[in-house]
Amino acid sequence: MNEAELIPLLQSIGNIDNRDHLDRIIEAVRRAQSHISNLQSRKFYVGQTVSFKARGRVISGMITKFLPKNIKVKLDSGMVWTVSPSLLTAV
Repeated sequence: MNEAELIPLLQSIGNIDNRDHLDRIIEAVRRAQSHISNLQSRKFYVGQTVSFKARGRVISGMITKFLPKNIKVKLDSGMVWTVSPSLLTAV
């Protein structure tokens, strides 16, 4: 979806005055977010070296486990981070 298609959609959502309709839209957005997260997770594999930004610095580590919505990344120091796949970059 491009920006030109997004603007009328957002305007239509802003005009909704029925709570049930809005709840259905929210559920659809959640399903779409979950789908995108799953697609992003498929770009990675256990044992792969990845990096991500946290606390103002770039952190690198190895993927050790996939969770339903996140990925476990173990650093060389032994520390384990739980990271959203959307924040990871393959090294």
